[in-house]
Amino acid sequence: MVYENADQKGDRIRIERSRLGLSQSEFASLINKQKMAVFRYEKGERVMGQDDLEALNKAGVDVWYLLTGERSRPDLLSDEAKELLKLWDTVEPSQREVLMTLVRNFAESFSKK
Repeated sequence: MVYENADQKGDRIRIERSRLGLSQSEFASLINKQKMAVFRYEKGERVMGQDDLEALNKAGVDVWYLLTGERSRPDLLSDEAKELLKLWDTVEPSQREVLMTLVRNFAESFSKK
């Protein structure tokens, strides 16, 4: 059995929150907590309880990913989409907005033709 530290789980919370485009405050509101609680979850200082995970699941968060690091429905994605998601998860959150702008501009340049 592989044991993870809380930092790895915290990273997955941050990655999933960023994937959904939510701020820490917005994510916290999904579980009726303050922003500081999410900050502590992401830093690995606290661990989410079952009530929090159930609330996140109801809100559409990929809870299976939070727990295991594996996407819950990878079968719904093409191989290319899976690869893009894996690569996306490696990009620093501070750089994701720039990357999204680049991808949007690229896609729009082809849709205008």
